[in-house]
Amino acid sequence: MPEKSYESKKIEFSAKYKERLEEAFKTILTKQRETQIKSLGEEDSKELDGIAPEFSVEPLATVYLRLARSYRFVQGFLEGAFRSGIVGSIHGLREGGERAKKLNNELDYMVRLMYGLHLISCHELGLDPDLMEGELSVEEQDRMTARAREWLKNLLRDDDFAVDTRVAVSIARFPGAERNTYTRRYWAAAGVRFKRLEYTYKVPPKIVDSDKDYRIMDGRILGGSGTVPIIYYAPEDVFVEFETLKAERHPMDREEFRKVCDEHETMEDLREALRAIESEEK
Repeated sequence: MPEKSYESKKIEFSAKYKERLEEAFKTILTKQRETQIKSLGEEDSKELDGIAPEFSVEPLATVYLRLARSYRFVQGFLEGAFRSGIVGSIHGLREGGERAKKLNNELDYMVRLMYGLHLISCHELGLDPDLMEGELSVEEQDRMTARAREWLKNLLRDDDFAVDTRVAVSIARFPGAERNTYTRRYWAAAGVRFKRLEYTYKVPPKIVDSDKDYRIMDGRILGGSGTVPIIYYAPEDVFVEFETLKAERHPMDREEFRKVCDEHETMEDLREALRAIESEEK
């Protein structure tokens, strides 16, 4: 729950923002269950007349930390469960074949990247990292922060951003009214869109003015309109939930779902097409 996260001491999420996070969580579950990430783009249409928050990553420090610890757990479990060296000799899978890096290298990379994003997010929120004693040394924190900043600078070169992430997974099946028919309920990721996010200060920050003997000043003293909101456009998965009524056979696979997606340009058209599949099967 966002209001119980570590960063909630410094940031408050609106109801719409929480709804967006819930949909993102459902989409992550969809992708994990199907068998076979981020940086924010800033709106730069005009110069801001005042002081605005600035983020290089979405301010979800707890999410990054939990991912780092999860990757570290998986890495330790695999190394303990298999004989020495095997995790360093196999590759993970991606659509179309094996991933380029060896599994242990990729897990280590993700551990360091997620820790780095947590450290960056905490710094931008004015929070100390939410680390346990001895979890990371100061030197490790510096290296992981630098690695995350380098990844953010070269974000569009990451091969994973070129992958087609559209998938649909059957989450439930119910008997239909007619014999040998079943209603299937699906969760699906139907593509990627940019979501407009607005951040503003709830409490004006205190500003240090180096020309006035480092006197602490309220942000309004600096002129302009004081504090102002800032707009970012963040990429997010499009979550869709739908049902179909079909004779007993395999659930809709990714190729079938993508074919329907390719034939419709808007979400409204896609939803109508998915409902049409249901009607045709009835």
